[in-house]
Amino acid sequence: HPEVFSPPELMLLQFNTLSERLRRYSGARRFWLEGLQRGVMELEGISQGEAAALLTRFEEEGMHVPGLYDWLQRRLGGRLLVDKSPGYSQHVDNMRRAEAMFDGALYIHLQRHPLACIRSFEKARLDEVSNLDSHDFTRRELAEFNWLAGHENILAFLSEVPAERQTTLRFEDLVGDPEGEMRRICAFIGLDFHPGMLQPYEG
Repeated sequence: HPEVFSPPELMLLQFNTLSERLRRYSGARRFWLEGLQRGVMELEGISQGEAAALLTRFEEEGMHVPGLYDWLQRRLGGRLLVDKSPGYSQHVDNMRRAEAMFDGALYIHLQRHPLACIRSFEKARLDEVSNLDSHDFTRRELAEFNWLAGHENILAFLSEVPAERQTTLRFEDLVGDPEGEMRRICAFIGLDFHPGMLQPYEG
């Protein structure tokens, strides 16, 4: 949608500062730094190296996460920012930080049958970049735990949010009736429907 900016996973809400985020996402977890970098590349029209240098400067300056969100929002030209980081569901407090940080934030609870999510987790070997420090779960068990705990945390958080600022979108409904579901989501976020929403892999 031309009035929406939906970068890859930003993975910001867990942290107070960008330098704290950098320390957390080292080694195998460094993968989680890439979403923000790619978003900055797109917003500023700059190379990967330039984006990395800009973010390094922000980290060295001690930029706080709310300051980065403000920086992003000022460059969006009125577009809506969508932060779709799955890691937020690991702790209710991550989502509460969004509620404290943003005025009138809207929440879309994306749901999908657990079997598909578990298989995807296993295939992508997401246990190797998990945010959990240490555990005794097998990959399958961690995938199941991730799905169950994530949805329980989301439901706990949404019980604290006014009903008019939240909605649910089921993956199976989306692929069964993409235009109908996208029109419903547009109405929820206050935008006119755009046919580009039915072509998620273009661009």
